[in-house]
Amino acid sequence: WRDILGVANVGAQDDFFDLGGHSMMIVRVIYQINATREVRLGVPDLFRNPTVEQLATLIDSQQAKGSREPAVVQLQEGGSEIPLYFIYAGPDEFHLARLMGTRRPVFGIQVPWPLKWRQAVENSDLSAFPDMDQFVAPFVKALSAHAGSRPCMLAGHSFAGLVAFEAARQLQMHGGKIDT
Repeated sequence: WRDILGVANVGAQDDFFDLGGHSMMIVRVIYQINATREVRLGVPDLFRNPTVEQLATLIDSQQAKGSREPAVVQLQEGGSEIPLYFIYAGPDEFHLARLMGTRRPVFGIQVPWPLKWRQAVENSDLSAFPDMDQFVAPFVKALSAHAGSRPCMLAGHSFAGLVAFEAARQLQMHGGKIDT
């Protein structure tokens, strides 16, 4: 919503339309949600669920019916050098992948957060948030499945950097190969 609406701060209770959203923006929001969350929302869904929290609840209910597995997304095709995996695949990671050229393939690991994790963060409820091992486990699972026994590199910005470090440590403990 921040990118599409051009708003710096968006909270869980903020209404899309109160923030300046209009019909052309709805189409972009729905398209991006459907593409990144593997759900099938329509324009009426945003009209009926105009807050971030309401829309997140709807998305979670649809994802619960389908797969909520982590996904590995290719950000940049590349040559034969050791592949790089970013923890998450946002606009900054897409941009960095393009700047890196085509010597190595670059991927992003997307892990959908369960609604209870998002609510825990929103409410600063540390008791409901997973510990680091629980948080990193889906990243390690996705990376192991995608990279197999081939060596790889991990990267992340800010908190994702900590997740990358811990994922690398856990992957190495289980026989995975991390290039430094």
